[in-house]
Amino acid sequence: MAILDDAFESNIRSVEKIFSSSVLAPRRSNRLKFRKNKLNVPVCRQPISTGCRTRTHDMKPLKYHTYLYYLQRLSLAVGMIQAMMPYNLRRGTGEAFDNVASLPLLQQVMGHAYASVYQKYMNQRVQCHVQAAFLGIPSENALMNILSHQSRYVDPRAPAHFDDLTSTQRASISSHPEIIRLQELRDSLAAEAKELYGSSKNAAGTKIGELKAKAEANLRCAKAKLKKEAFNAARGEFFDTIDTKEINKQLDPSFIDVDDNEYLPESVVHKLEERRRIADLMKLPTKDLSEKEALDHRLALSNTLIDLGRVVKIPSERISGEDITTDSASPQSVVSSQLDKDSSTPEPRASPIALTNKHCLFCVFSPHYQCYFSTSRKAREHFEKHLRIFGREEPIPCPDGFCQLVLHGHQELKRHANQVHKVRYFTEAQRIRAGF
Repeated sequence: MAILDDAFESNIRSVEKIFSSSVLAPRRSNRLKFRKNKLNVPVCRQPISTGCRTRTHDMKPLKYHTYLYYLQRLSLAVGMIQAMMPYNLRRGTGEAFDNVASLPLLQQVMGHAYASVYQKYMNQRVQCHVQAAFLGIPSENALMNILSHQSRYVDPRAPAHFDDLTSTQRASISSHPEIIRLQELRDSLAAEAKELYGSSKNAAGTKIGELKAKAEANLRCAKAKLKKEAFNAARGEFFDTIDTKEINKQLDPSFIDVDDNEYLPESVVHKLEERRRIADLMKLPTKDLSEKEALDHRLALSNTLIDLGRVVKIPSERISGEDITTDSASPQSVVSSQLDKDSSTPEPRASPIALTNKHCLFCVFSPHYQCYFSTSRKAREHFEKHLRIFGREEPIPCPDGFCQLVLHGHQELKRHANQVHKVRYFTEAQRIRAGF
């Protein structure tokens, strides 16, 4: 990170130069001093999106909720029962020090004013083989370490996203009585606003418009709450039943060979070259490497991490052929043409591309940008960032080369996107409320 920020006062610009420099007599050490203008710069900073690129903010510290989001998403992806929090890392550090350090040193590391505070950090599960101690036999320390930590429950087959739930579980959200009630309330308010003011847009700022906006907000909150409850219930059911299912499956007389049904982890294919290189390097066993080979491996991994930090155009890792729907006359989708860009020239389309409200019309035609978003609001906010490049009434060419049209201003482009490409973006009132 210091190399990426060019923070060293010396001429060190790569990891190799750190290892190639030596400590010469009579010196016993050489300090790598930072530039004075870098001393107050936070090490971990907030990622920001500017137009079509993502970069690290120059001074803004990393927000707790941003860090928590990625930590929880990673823990759910690997199959932990509960999403991890930074507190779990602190508690794990205290448990590790408790086995090797004295109480005063433990108190210093944890920053506690009183030694008794650490009693709250102690593992609920006894980390000692009590039976072995009573019988006077050697303790199985390795086994106790496994049994006293959460890692023994990890199962990557558990649902990691709401989309991993079955279609029946996902459909139950739409048919929930509370959702139906809120939808009917919203629709009735929208019909009343249209009757009184001609459209919902004209009703913005009025009493009926405020009631409609509040009903939409309540509907979004109810959907989010039900989705979270359904997701947590599905994960809980999985971990509550998987042990019994696995045991009964092996005891079934028809289950002859366990090896025939051995679990094979899902193969992850990264679309970013730097991520692929990092994954390949981290898979390599380093136990039997010589000192020089271990150093070369460490340098290669460090340089690849630096290359990843310099990437500003990050493609989406979740784009699939189902994310984009085209007309029946369209022989090939945009995504498939992106995946087959190394092959022959793609077959020409017979009509303009048709998208969903979770796509960005600009990014969908660039293989290096993220074109699919988790929600339609995020896609609309990202689309507005593209429009900042153009003036309000400036001519804008349609990103789809099939159209071969130049639209006059933002509103005409949005109208064209709605009518031709089947994707809706912010209206003028919605854009102002969103802060763009």
